[in-house]
Amino acid sequence: MRTTRALLVVGGLAAVLTLTACAAEASPRRTVLPTPDEAATRSSAPARTPTPSTAAPTSAPAPPAIAVSVTCTNGAATVTGDPGAYVLVGACDEVTVAGAGITLRAGGAAIGALVVQGDANTVTAASLVRAVTIEGQGNVVVAAALDALTLRGQRNRVTSAERIAVVQIAGNGNTIDAPAIGAATVNGDGNTYPGS
Repeated sequence: MRTTRALLVVGGLAAVLTLTACAAEASPRRTVLPTPDEAATRSSAPARTPTPSTAAPTSAPAPPAIAVSVTCTNGAATVTGDPGAYVLVGACDEVTVAGAGITLRAGGAAIGALVVQGDANTVTAASLVRAVTIEGQGNVVVAAALDALTLRGQRNRVTSAERIAVVQIAGNGNTIDAPAIGAATVNGDGNTYPGS
């Protein structure tokens, strides 16, 4: 009798658990609003109050960022602060970009020395940049030509349309895209450059 009672209890529990697992699960609500044509044909139907939708509202595309002009004063220009778009106006002996998420377009302005400090900054120059020093992570520099490059950091990318005469790398995962490089001193792993 005791064994039969125990079997009945175990069997009952198994049935309850099985039925509980089969219970209907709540599914997300979907609100469908009629198109203007459907709404016109249903005008004789009684008016209903629309149910609020749980879907996130779609937003309009963001307007293009307005670039802030940066001028060279006494041979130097510095871009610091909030992430954003900046444009270098005129040639400059020394340009410093210090921050995160800064985009600087130098256009055809010649730059003597470019220093990029921080993370995820992007600098483009359509002319010669004599010397580039990058200290940080995830920065990108694209130039028509550069003479010397010093990389101190991780995952930086430098592109030059012409040969780079001198390259120094101290870091990991950096990439240099150029037709060729001259003298190279490399300390670190996973760096990619012409001839590596």
